[in-house]
Amino acid sequence: MSDNRLAVRTDKAHINKQVSDANGEAVHLTRARMIAEAITGQAPKTLTGEREVTEHLKDKAYPNASTDLLADLKGCKALYHDFLQAVHQSGLTLRYELVDGNVSISKAWVNAITEEATVYLEGSRMEQYLKVQELVDAYNATATDTGIRVDRCFAVDSRTGEGRLDYGAFMLNTSGR
Repeated sequence: MSDNRLAVRTDKAHINKQVSDANGEAVHLTRARMIAEAITGQAPKTLTGEREVTEHLKDKAYPNASTDLLADLKGCKALYHDFLQAVHQSGLTLRYELVDGNVSISKAWVNAITEEATVYLEGSRMEQYLKVQELVDAYNATATDTGIRVDRCFAVDSRTGEGRLDYGAFMLNTSGR
């Protein structure tokens, strides 16, 4: 039994939707970083800027005061609330990374959602699939005269990973020949 696995299907529509949603919400993270810069006077080094804003608002005279109260004392309460709202609207920050100071979709996150959206065959199911694929390839190589394509009649169930002959597709591809 092989310890490798074979990707048989990747749900690209799901991946594209996730990346599109993340791109749409990245605007909020960029906005949060701009507000953090307005509050602190310098561009944040962290992704959200939360650490920089919290550190900037701390006051030794009021060590137990809430950040909200400290923002009010420093005259930037409305800006601080806008900042918190923008961070909240950005959603899951693990989807992003900083590239040259700009918010970008994380390659590691895209790899992770691609892995989740991919159906793999392993072990004996993979070996069976590869044997059937060999037969299909051999048949298709000799069936060019008839125009019958067996590979269009073979399907893999994405839930179970089991291969099966799609009888309806087989009949469509072989009828009238």
